[in-house]
Amino acid sequence: MQEEDFSLGGDHSRIPSREDWGDFAGDFDAADAFRNFFGKSNREMQPEFSKDALMRAQDLRFMPSRPFSYYIKGLADFVLFGSYSGDAPDIANSFISVVQDRADSAPWALASALNEVNDALDSIMSNSDRFCTHPEIYGDLTELAKQAKDKLPN
Repeated sequence: MQEEDFSLGGDHSRIPSREDWGDFAGDFDAADAFRNFFGKSNREMQPEFSKDALMRAQDLRFMPSRPFSYYIKGLADFVLFGSYSGDAPDIANSFISVVQDRADSAPWALASALNEVNDALDSIMSNSDRFCTHPEIYGDLTELAKQAKDKLPN
């Protein structure tokens, strides 16, 4: 999707419509994301993030820009307020990866969620005792979160 196809002036606070999802025929991953997210509010998605945050984060990777712009806010809220105890490093790593990937491929899709994304990345960086418990697996999540922040559009 090209930047000019994405209207930054649109309403990014509403649940994405079927039209916002576009044509994903033949794209199994986008179809799976649609099946898991379509018609649900970010509040309704919180229990889904809680059940399987890694898979729901993976779904975000394959969403078109408009649904992504809406649901990344829900994932950021989950990072900030979710109940995930021992899974904290997995959650942080998944969130950082999704943000970095989208910042590289379609940074404009993050524009309407900058506050939420920055807050979640700041939380990861300032709560290293909670999130950064397995550096041998994930590397330095504090540094990765900082790198993700540096990639965000202004």
